[in-house]
Amino acid sequence: MLVPYVFGKKDFIQIGGLPSLIHTVFIFFAITRYKFLKIGVQEAASDLFSNVKDGLVLMDNNQKIIQINKAALEIFKLGEEKGTEPEKINIENYIQGYSFQKEYNDHQLSVGLNGELRYLCLSQSSVYESNLPIGKMLLIRDVTLTKKAEKIIIEKNRKITDSINYAQRIQEAILPNAQHLTTIFPDAFVLYQPKDVVSGD
Repeated sequence: MLVPYVFGKKDFIQIGGLPSLIHTVFIFFAITRYKFLKIGVQEAASDLFSNVKDGLVLMDNNQKIIQINKAALEIFKLGEEKGTEPEKINIENYIQGYSFQKEYNDHQLSVGLNGELRYLCLSQSSVYESNLPIGKMLLIRDVTLTKKAEKIIIEKNRKITDSINYAQRIQEAILPNAQHLTTIFPDAFVLYQPKDVVSGD
């Protein structure tokens, strides 16, 4: 629209409108100003490793921790203030039932960490370089809040089901006996058809 007038061309083929042009200018500015295309794979992987909400632990074949992210340190309640160096942590001492030799895929277990019961979901796989295993990567997801909420829902569901079953027994107790009713009123009948457990009428 504006480009033909700016360049003084009347037979200019219009590819996109002004919004597309503005969008392109802003993308170009962002790429050059913030160097989006210069972010290396290692830098992107390091950012992802550091900022993921699940715990990530990279270990070599001797079970020595090469790298551990902040989320994993929080799960184990470790940090710089306690003076524990991540390289000296042995995961098997923190997670009962964990084995470095196993491959895990969303394996859930409950563990006692620092005096409290926690539910963890583990995924572990080997890391390869030139088709040779060089270590393991362990993903630790703390599912304690989810498990606690699940237990609350199960308990509330049980209480509701118990109440509904009790209401069913009350309804059946107050219904007149159909045989006794037909002896007095030969054409009488009882219509009781609850949709699920109890009748609404």
